[in-house]
Amino acid sequence: MNGANFSRHRDLDPLILGMGVVVLIFLLLLVGIRLSRLKQQPRQLTLSPGALEIGVSRYAASEIGEIRVYGVFGAYTGILRRGRRIVPPSLYFRFLEDEEQGVRELERWAAENGIKVARKNFLKWI
Repeated sequence: MNGANFSRHRDLDPLILGMGVVVLIFLLLLVGIRLSRLKQQPRQLTLSPGALEIGVSRYAASEIGEIRVYGVFGAYTGILRRGRRIVPPSLYFRFLEDEEQGVRELERWAAENGIKVARKNFLKWI
């Protein structure tokens, strides 16, 4: 054997290197997005009759399809809009203080407005 059998695979080396670089850039982008979200100021959740506000966005109860709560140690809450399957980043959050009371108040508001609350995982963007 003179090594001629392995020479045909040298064409793959730049392809594999290029794919590795693309994956690395993608992972660094994800880490950057996550770090930028960690630096954001907490948004305030305001419950009012027939609507809720998260930060500066207001959503009528009729726009909300389901509220999902997921997690054991620090539950994440996601608000799923009608006709959607993925929760956008602006509609999932964690309660910073007294999480159980926050979830109870949100469940009470949802019951008053006829919105289902489910304790299960939800799809979300990054």
